[in-house]
Amino acid sequence: MRTIYIALGSNLSPRLSYLRNGILGLIQNGVKIQALSSVYHSSPVGDENQPFFLNAVAKGGTNFSPDDLLQVLLQIERVNGRIRRVRWGERTLDLDLLLYDNLCMQSSDLILPHPRIMERKFVLIPLIEIAPNLRSPEGILYQKALDSLNSKQESNIQTIKCYRRSWFQENC
Repeated sequence: MRTIYIALGSNLSPRLSYLRNGILGLIQNGVKIQALSSVYHSSPVGDENQPFFLNAVAKGGTNFSPDDLLQVLLQIERVNGRIRRVRWGERTLDLDLLLYDNLCMQSSDLILPHPRIMERKFVLIPLIEIAPNLRSPEGILYQKALDSLNSKQESNIQTIKCYRRSWFQENC
């Protein structure tokens, strides 16, 4: 079984329900969820004239190939009403494959590791929460990448107190 990390995001209501649907969709498609981060509240990237996001990261195990897993993620997004109109626009559910073991690959549909992990606090913070000693395939500690961003940027990320690690099962 391959170890994967998936980022989840939503900025259209009901945001937490869409994140939960994303996890349920993964489970229903045979992905074994091993860890879930807390849910974080963050400002949008790109078009800032849209609602704030809820973000989380899941660690899982799968037997899917990277390309097949990407198709599963896209299908789960579609089932949850995701329509791709504008890059970095509003979305019901966004599922990004961040890491697939230590695989480095680039195709027309998929780049691994995800090309923007190192520049997104809303990915790094929940990723480090569930895997504090995780390193990139190149050997870079993700915590060091976050430390570097923290020295350059003001943080716009907050943990939603109600949505601790048990958010998937909580009735908030």
